[in-house]
Amino acid sequence: MIEGRRAIFILLIASCVESGCAPSDTRPPGSHIQIEYSGNCLVSCGFYTLEISDVGVVKFTPVDDVAENRFRPKRKLSERDITKLLALIQESDFFQLEEQRHCEFLIEDEVSFTYTVSTEQERRSLTRHYGCTDLSRDAVYSLFEETAKLVSLQR
Repeated sequence: MIEGRRAIFILLIASCVESGCAPSDTRPPGSHIQIEYSGNCLVSCGFYTLEISDVGVVKFTPVDDVAENRFRPKRKLSERDITKLLALIQESDFFQLEEQRHCEFLIEDEVSFTYTVSTEQERRSLTRHYGCTDLSRDAVYSLFEETAKLVSLQR
């Protein structure tokens, strides 16, 4: 009898690992994530806009030939990836993060990204400029990088 219970317990753990143990109806309806990677670039930067719907559909719009030739993102995120991305946004407390302070040091080769999260209740966009923020410790930059990894959009 103990072996049977043990097998059920292991099966439950395995199903939690596979599904993330998150109820499927916890996603805010109408939620939407958008990243705009843009700027005035003197070299080949590969600018684009990336949108992810609440059901994981990925829309990639290259802004230049470099992005069009370099990136081949997924067309749809798995349920597990959507859950992970939403957890990262929630853990970062995205809607409470500070705006980037005015940057005195903007150069002609200015590159930035804007990370936008929209739900039916609220919408927030935060922009970060390279050279103005310690990106290694910035929550918005971490979201940008993690989102790029989830959609297989490595820079």
